Amino acid sequence: MDKKHPLIRLVRLTFSLFSAAALAGGLWMTFTGRPPASSWILAGLTALIAFLLTYVPDYLSYRDIMMVPASLQLAFILFIFLAMFLGNLLNFYQRFPWWDTMLHFASGALFSLAGLSLLVSMIREPDLIRQINPRVFFLFSFVFSLACGAVWEIFEFTADSFLGMNMQRWQSDLTPLQWEALILVSNRSSPGLIDTMTDLIAGGLGALLASLLVLPSIRRVSSYPGVDLTARQLEDRLRSQGDNDEKAGE
Repeated sequence: MDKKHPLIRLVRLTFSLFSAAALAGGLWMTFTGRPPASSWILAGLTALIAFLLTYVPDYLSYRDIMMVPASLQLAFILFIFLAMFLGNLLNFYQRFPWWDTMLHFASGALFSLAGLSLLVSMIREPDLIRQINPRVFFLFSFVFSLACGAVWEIFEFTADSFLGMNMQRWQSDLTPLQWEALILVSNRSSPGLIDTMTDLIAGGLGALLASLLVLPSIRRVSSYPGVDLTARQLEDRLRSQGDNDEKAGE
C-alpha cells in the first residue's frame, strides 16, 4: 500500500510524536528526580511499539509472506490507533467499559479477513483460487480468527502471571476468605473467566459477521480485496518475477 496514504501517515506521525515527547519527558523527569518518570517512559515505549506495529503489513508483503490488501492494511492501522493510542495512552479502557469488548469484536472481523488473505496468499495460484468452494474460505477465515483470539487470551494470561499485569482482571486484593464469601452471594465471583469469555464471544461474533458478509462477494469473485484483488496482486507479482528472470537470463 502507498505509505503516503493520509490516514496512515497521520496515525504514524501521531505515534512518533507522542513517543518522542513521552520518552523525552520521562528522561527529563528521571534526571531531575521528578516523579512519575516511569509512567511517561512506559507511555513512550507503548507509542513506539504501536508505531512499529503499523509496519507489520508492509513487512509481510515485502517478505512475500502474505499479500495485504490496501483496505485491510488501513483497517489494521486504525485498529492499532484505537487500541493502543486511545485505549492505552488515553485510558479509553477505563473511561468506557464497552471499549475492550468493541475492540475484540473488531479484532475478530480483522483476523477473519486477514485469514482469508493469508489463505489466498498461500495458494498462490490465481486460477485455482477462483475454483475453490467459497465455503472453504468462509470456514478457514472464521476458524483462523477464533484461533487468533485464543492465542491472544493465552498471551494475556501469561502477561498477568509473569509480569504482574491484570489484563484478564482475575487478580484481586481480596483475601481467600473474602472470595469464598463472594461466591455465596454473587455469580460474578470469577471476573477473569467472565472477561475472557466475553472477549472470545465478541471476537467470534465479529469473525462470524465478517465471514458471512464476505461470502457473497467470494461467490461472485468480485473486487473484494481478500480474494480477487489479492489474486490479481499474485498475478502481477508472478508476472514481474517472470520478467526479472527473463532479464537475468539475457
